[in-house]
Amino acid sequence: MNKFLKNRYVKAALTGLKPCIMGIILVTGVLMILKNCGLLFNGRADILTVVLTCAIAFIYFGSRLVMKKGMNPIMLICLSAFVGIVVYAF
Repeated sequence: MNKFLKNRYVKAALTGLKPCIMGIILVTGVLMILKNCGLLFNGRADILTVVLTCAIAFIYFGSRLVMKKGMNPIMLICLSAFVGIVVYAF
């Protein structure tokens, strides 16, 4: 397997694929945010969802500034789940 990965053609192909995969993941995330906030299909924004999305983004990027190391993604998912359950259950 190492011999295969050291091949210059394979390295070039993998180097070219990396930005493509990152772009696909980024676009998927942006479309999910727009769809969940109601901005993509019906044109009306759900204010509560927009506020929660901004709050979670602020917590994530704010933790990077404060702790110099980003918040654990699993912890962020758990926090988002907890906030979603609390806000939408009541």
